[in-house]
Amino acid sequence: MKSNLESDLEGLKWDINKNEKLLKANQIVLNSLNNGVYHDTLNLYYTWIKGNTVFVNNTSAYKNLESLGINIIKNDSLRIKITNLYSTRYEYIRYIEQVRDEKFQYEQIIPQINKHLRLTSENLYQPINFEELSRNNEFKSVIKLNCDLRNYIIITYKDIEKMISELIDAIVLELK
Repeated sequence: MKSNLESDLEGLKWDINKNEKLLKANQIVLNSLNNGVYHDTLNLYYTWIKGNTVFVNNTSAYKNLESLGINIIKNDSLRIKITNLYSTRYEYIRYIEQVRDEKFQYEQIIPQINKHLRLTSENLYQPINFEELSRNNEFKSVIKLNCDLRNYIIITYKDIEKMISELIDAIVLELK
C-alpha cells in the first residue's frame, strides 16, 4: 500500500503542476483581455486555456485489503484514514474531474474557443478579432470561471497530497 501511495503522490504532483500551468495561462489571457493588449507571443497561453487532468490512483493494494477484510488492520486510526482516502477522497476528486471539470471544458471552454479563436499554422490558438474579444464579457467570464475551477482543483489535489503523505507516515510508524 505504501508503494501504491507513493505512486499516487507522483501522479498528483504531475496533475498539480499541469493545473498550475493551465491556471497561469488563463490568468495571462484574462489580464491581456482586460488590459486590451495583445501580441502573438500570447498565442501559447490562448492554446493552454483548455485542458484538464485525470488523477489515476493505484488501488491494487486497497482492493486486496478489501478482499481480505479491512478489519485485519488493528489500528483503528490507520484503518479509518485508509478507508477515508480510498472510498471518499479519491471518489470526490474523480467526481470533480469528470462531472465538473470535464463537463465545463466541453460545454463552456471549447465552444468559446471554437467561436472566438483560430488555429495558426504553428498549431497555436489566436483570437480571430482581439479587440472584439476584449469586450466580450461572456468569454472573459468563462475564462474567469476556469481560473476559479483550476484553483479549486489545485487546492483539492494538495489536500489529497497531504492526506497521502500523512497516511504513508502512519503506515511507516505502524510497521515499526
